[in-house]
Amino acid sequence: MVALGFLAQNLAIGLIFGSFGVLIKPVAEELQASRALASLGIAVVMLLMGLAGSLSYTGFFSAQ
Repeated sequence: MVALGFLAQNLAIGLIFGSFGVLIKPVAEELQASRALASLGIAVVMLLMGLAGSLSYTGFFSAQ
């Protein structure tokens, strides 16, 4: 069960980050936004994932 969860999470993250580069130009054109503004969303997601990973490592989210 743990291996299945690990596989599902890695597949989901890989698809999100892998497909983002392919879809950024059409999405930016559709929304009439610059590519920098369209890339801001994925940058924020990556930043929050890094912060959440740091907090989970320190035990901030652990049940006591």
